[in-house]
Amino acid sequence: YQEVKDAVEEALRSRHEEVSLKEIDYRENVKVSPGDVDLEVATMDEGRNGQQNFSITAKAKGVTEARLRVRAVIDRWREVPVAARPITKGNVIGAEDVKMARLNLAAVPEDAAVGAENIVGLEADHTMNGGEVFRVTRLALPPVISSGSAVTIVYRTPALQATASGTALE
Repeated sequence: YQEVKDAVEEALRSRHEEVSLKEIDYRENVKVSPGDVDLEVATMDEGRNGQQNFSITAKAKGVTEARLRVRAVIDRWREVPVAARPITKGNVIGAEDVKMARLNLAAVPEDAAVGAENIVGLEADHTMNGGEVFRVTRLALPPVISSGSAVTIVYRTPALQATASGTALE
């Protein structure tokens, strides 16, 4: 068990991410020849909610003796943008409304915005609490023209240009 756990931890460290192993689980009872055994770890797929699957190959004297599938529960940490203070629905988000927070990605929604530069200038389509993660699906481009504004409509073709004045309804 410990050799498998150590091999998975080494594979996680090699990613150069802030990741920590919480537990591993595998069902197979693997037996290999006594002596030096090399364990090769390959990532199989990214699980959800902090789970990661690995394939481990045990080799003795360069010959594959066993393979096993390991499910690991991991904590993956990353700096993500969150609301620096409460933001009401309809407010355009400014740089002062965004701060970075170190969060476990297992607790971060899949639609979380990953960079502050992707948030500033957008409009919140719901009221947000301070510390809440910005979600891409809950942000919108603010209207360029507000209801009741005077507008000029221009229609152009290569042979014609027409203009009309009006009032924006929405």
